[in-house]
Amino acid sequence: KFTLLFISGILLQYYGSFEHKYLLLVFISLIAISTALTFLPKDFYKSYFTIASMFSVLLFGSVMYSTATLEKTYYPFRTPKIKSVQVFGSIGKIELIREGRITFYINSDSLRVGLKTYKSKTKILCNIYDTQNAVDKLYNDLNVGNYAAITSIISRPKNTRNPYEFDYEKYLADRNISILATAYSTENIRIDNRVVSTFKNYIHEIRKYLDNKITSLHNKTTEGLLRGLLLADRSGIDYNTNTD
Repeated sequence: KFTLLFISGILLQYYGSFEHKYLLLVFISLIAISTALTFLPKDFYKSYFTIASMFSVLLFGSVMYSTATLEKTYYPFRTPKIKSVQVFGSIGKIELIREGRITFYINSDSLRVGLKTYKSKTKILCNIYDTQNAVDKLYNDLNVGNYAAITSIISRPKNTRNPYEFDYEKYLADRNISILATAYSTENIRIDNRVVSTFKNYIHEIRKYLDNKITSLHNKTTEGLLRGLLLADRSGIDYNTNTD
């Protein structure tokens, strides 16, 4: 039974790709709760302890898989910005659509710079800018799991230059992202394989559906606030609302 739970935890992390630090936090919390329950009367804690133990084993599998796949990410080139680079890989996550822009992540397997191809097992943050109609069409066509090739400008994320300044490079590195890719036309992306990651794409479709409902029923200010509260997307929150 516990072996099956452990394997289920591994599969959960494989398909869910949850952040390592949050998994670790929940796992430690469950262990602490399980330990605290042992000090209560046996009849009271027995059923709760069993449930907490089962969830602990499940999360232990997720944490072990997440730890095993953690790698230190780094920008692989000396030149901080390179034009006309072809990025090849599968779409890992698609953010909610924004005005004139679509943002998604690619789990790359290779980069082609000029005539040379580099093997690159890294996560890349991609932004494609175009007219709203073009962005809408791409947003509706793209699915999590699609294998794509993107011709773009790749660049190294900005790191801190002054004391106490936000270190964007470290922020992305903590999320296993080392490269930014930017394109200014939806024509720059070619989808070579329509394979879909069912579970991850299902989550994306639910978020997209809820976002469409929010957008159609509310004004810009309320829309941005609800996006932030319900869908964890703060990009549309009005500056005055964000700083109040």
